[in-house]
Amino acid sequence: NCWQLRSSVCKKLKWLGVNINEKTNKKIDEDYKWDYAVISKPSSKIKIMVIHQNEEAEMTKIAKKLIKKRMKNERGENNN
Repeated sequence: NCWQLRSSVCKKLKWLGVNINEKTNKKIDEDYKWDYAVISKPSSKIKIMVIHQNEEAEMTKIAKKLIKKRMKNERGENNN
C-alpha cells in the first residue's frame, strides 16, 4: 500500500491508456476511512482502483482451515 509503487506501475501502463490522479493516489494512503478508491482520471481508458485488504487476516483464516483439515485427517475423520 504505497503510493510510490502504484504510481510507478501505472506510469509503465500509460501505453494501455492508464492515467491516474497522483493527488488522489497519494492522499488515500493517509485516509483509511474507505474500503476502496478510484485513482484513475476520468480520461483514463482503464479504471484503476485501490482496494484495502487485510492480508494477515486472510492468511490466518487459511491457516486455520488447513490446521483443522490436518487434525481431522490425523483422527481419521476425513469426509471428502
